[in-house]
Amino acid sequence: MYKRHEPFRYQFDSPIEGSLSVIHTEDGSERSNKGAILVYNLSPKGCCFTSDLILPIKQELKFFIQISLNGDCLDMPGYTVWKKPTGKTYMYGFSLDENNVSADQITNAIKRYVGSIKSN
Repeated sequence: MYKRHEPFRYQFDSPIEGSLSVIHTEDGSERSNKGAILVYNLSPKGCCFTSDLILPIKQELKFFIQISLNGDCLDMPGYTVWKKPTGKTYMYGFSLDENNVSADQITNAIKRYVGSIKSN
């Protein structure tokens, strides 16, 4: 069973649209075509998303997720850690590659996003 260890996880009121592609090279320079995803929550260590794609759960297979939060573009390489069918789609747990993603960048983007919601 996968257990995450993180200080917080932000749950979006409405899912955020994003894209997912497969990384074909070590440096991430070659990627597959993008598939649409909906991100439901985000933390400095990972996220939860749905997709109509059937993805394998393998740490060796790297994916690249892109989302935008109020103009902050987050490019997040990582891998799927669990999968759950949800009707015609699948829900996935995604662990970020800690070597490439700044936890501070994600934390600050979430703070700005929450701040923009409160000011509206």
